[in-house]
Amino acid sequence: MCSGSLENAAETKTCTRCGADLSRFIPKAAPAPQPPMPVAQVEMPAAETVSSASGDFNLGLGVAGAVGGALVGMGLMYGFYAVSGMRFPLLGVGTGFLTAFGARWFYKGPDHTLGFICAFTAMMGVVGALVLMYGVDFSPMNIISIAVSASVAYKIAAR
Repeated sequence: MCSGSLENAAETKTCTRCGADLSRFIPKAAPAPQPPMPVAQVEMPAAETVSSASGDFNLGLGVAGAVGGALVGMGLMYGFYAVSGMRFPLLGVGTGFLTAFGARWFYKGPDHTLGFICAFTAMMGVVGALVLMYGVDFSPMNIISIAVSASVAYKIAAR
């Protein structure tokens, strides 16, 4: 580049003496500000609408479904032992499935509160079947079966 002054560099893109590119010395113009986006007005539903929409779910029926599923699972678990003579405590997972599906079917959907109720109900159903099969002598495998059945029941009923 020539050693001349850059007084008119803002007006031209090349040097008038040597023809050098002066575009890097030209200040960049700030982009024009965009107009703000319009905000849509959203109307919140009235309390009556929310309560009538949630009226389809009945926690009492969900609990009844959970108890019914736990009783069926408990009967199947003990029935397997009575017929085959084999003690298979991991059949408690089936009790967890039946408890959660019964509760969701009667409740007509998932719910976290229903999940906790199902987990407790499945645990009690598996404990009842294990007491019928083993007496009160619990081994670590029995406790694992109880925990897994509660976990399965919660996950299915809460989601």
